[in-house]
Amino acid sequence: MSKKEAATWLFAFASALGNGHKEEGLPCQDACDVLQEEGYAVAVVCDGAGSCAHSDEGAKRVTELAIERFAKDVENTAWHKKERLPTPDEWREIACASLELISKDLRELAEEKQYEYKSLSCTVIVCIVLPKGLLFAHIGDGRAGYLCEEGWRAGIRPFHGEEANATLFITSNIWAHTSEYIGCEVVEREDIAAICLMSDGCEKAAYECNLYDEVEKTYYDPNRPFAPFFAPNLPMFAQMHSAEIPQEEINALWEQFLHTGSNALKIESDDKTMILGVKIG
Repeated sequence: MSKKEAATWLFAFASALGNGHKEEGLPCQDACDVLQEEGYAVAVVCDGAGSCAHSDEGAKRVTELAIERFAKDVENTAWHKKERLPTPDEWREIACASLELISKDLRELAEEKQYEYKSLSCTVIVCIVLPKGLLFAHIGDGRAGYLCEEGWRAGIRPFHGEEANATLFITSNIWAHTSEYIGCEVVEREDIAAICLMSDGCEKAAYECNLYDEVEKTYYDPNRPFAPFFAPNLPMFAQMHSAEIPQEEINALWEQFLHTGSNALKIESDDKTMILGVKIG
């Protein structure tokens, strides 16, 4: 994470190996990063496909590429210096173009290492934090949300296929149908106090996403950040900022929290990645 001046946001971001992958001797297949510059930040979470041999490398590379390319989009458009955010159509055009370029760069990695392209499969969630609000883009599942005056709100709705646990990846053949398969959201409001991005390994702990409807007798997904999960963590950010705790130490503490911070996190078999950002100035 880099920054040019005193940050107005403080981020904690880490990936933690899931119990299932630990038992199988597999590496963590998630990745995340945050770039913070004067006037904006770019946050990215990627979740490698569990069945793909090199998805850990794919998630890491897509995270790097997304940070680089979306930061370039902000610099080229100067959204962080304007009085308005891009329109939904403007954002969709730029976000989809950048994600497609990232997919092509990923194909180059596959050719360089003589991998099958699909072996690098991963989901991707991008959030750009701007003075006037947030820009979200995503392919596949995972969750992202934000805290405003009314409370926590979802920033994206994860894509789920017809079969259980089926989703899309940046390696999927979706580029002729981006409006159907790529989620893009513009949140235009200046009262945003915090954001979260996470892989699906964290959603049981941090989201309301599998509730039972007594009337319909079915389970449903309200796609709502679970406020009691986040509330105890938010005050610590101001304390860490005041104490000038280095980013590496913040991330190490956050990784430990993802391992043992709640019972749902402790027993989770999937890898767990979460970015939590809090506005502190």
